[in-house]
Amino acid sequence: MIGTKNMASVDDLTRSPRQVAPLAKPRAALSLSGGKLQRALFLLPLAATCYSTVLAILIARGFPGSTALVVVIELLLLGGCIVVCFRSGLSREDVPALLFVYSFVVGALVVSMIVGRPMVETLRASAIIGLFVLVGQRMSYPVLDRLFATVTIFVLIVLLLEVFWLDAYVTIFSPAKFFAATRGIEASEFNNTGLFNTATSYEGRFGFGLFDGPRASSIFLEQVSNANFACVAAMYLAVRGRELPRGLLFVEIATVVLILVTANSRFGSLLVLLTLIGYGIFPLLPRITLPLGSLAIVAGALVFIIRDIDAIGDDLQGRIAFAGREFREADLSFYLGGDALRSLAQRDAGYTYWIGTTTIFGMIILWLFVNLMPRMDDAPSRRLGWGLTFYFLGQLLVSATSILSIKTAALLWVLIGCVRTKGGVLASEHSRA
Repeated sequence: MIGTKNMASVDDLTRSPRQVAPLAKPRAALSLSGGKLQRALFLLPLAATCYSTVLAILIARGFPGSTALVVVIELLLLGGCIVVCFRSGLSREDVPALLFVYSFVVGALVVSMIVGRPMVETLRASAIIGLFVLVGQRMSYPVLDRLFATVTIFVLIVLLLEVFWLDAYVTIFSPAKFFAATRGIEASEFNNTGLFNTATSYEGRFGFGLFDGPRASSIFLEQVSNANFACVAAMYLAVRGRELPRGLLFVEIATVVLILVTANSRFGSLLVLLTLIGYGIFPLLPRITLPLGSLAIVAGALVFIIRDIDAIGDDLQGRIAFAGREFREADLSFYLGGDALRSLAQRDAGYTYWIGTTTIFGMIILWLFVNLMPRMDDAPSRRLGWGLTFYFLGQLLVSATSILSIKTAALLWVLIGCVRTKGGVLASEHSRA
């Protein structure tokens, strides 16, 4: 069990966990509580993060993977979240997440009728966010710490294998075969590495100059999710780092740094830097200032758009300029879901993808959820609230589906849910696995 430390600091001057009345008391024969509940809460996000790794190993040995199989696995994981949450009983703390999912279900039905096609992508995205928040709200801090420690150590071991014994990594996981079988993405004619297509760097690609091999993927099999995990892990450390044993803290920090160096991620590096800079600043900022983070992101995007709205390319300037052109040419139908099918094909369009598939109302609901869900009444939760704003709303400038991948989204929203109900209290005082 991961221990805790007592120290007098601003992080300890926090409120006790919120006492909330249950909406409905579960039947004794069906309820989950105590150790059984915490084990289930640990296994669900762990399985969501690692299932693709296990599936890749099987496919590399000849197992017939498919997109349908991935869909079934994710449905089982989300179904497991529903069962665990309802069997453990609902409380008033669950209402915001339930309303979030409900609103997107209604929105998806409306857009489906408009375009004549079920908008399952919207249902999946909202379910991942809302259900894993509910899971996190039931999770104790010791279990959260064990979850992140387990995933981090797994990521580090596989990352070291990939960096130092690439051939062995490809033999074991064969990412190219995995994505061909489960996503229909065949290896490029220029890619004979056995890795995912985006592993190959190109001239002018961002990098620290410390690693000249293919961009690393670790257990996530592709580079974007690997970098996204580094961002989520950095937010976790901003909340729980001071409560971890020094050895584990060193391992988790080293893993984040190694990911950034080997994945050559611009956004990941920027967010981790913001997390470090804001560690002492964010706790001083009241909740009312949190929307200013969104305005800062919009202002930054406008700088790129004004500089060159006609830019084309798979870089920050090119992607933001593409979104700018989409908004410039959009009509009322776009904002009300009429162009949802076209928007689905623009997975790297960020805000235009989200608005196009969920309508402008879906964007408003998402913005409110991101800004209102963080607890924001103690130092750790304020760090997390600002980190979530910069990570999620910032990432939407250049991407959409990557931050909705269950591999990293499960960990993020479990973290949000757990901190929301427990704040900065010490695990040893208020929650035991």
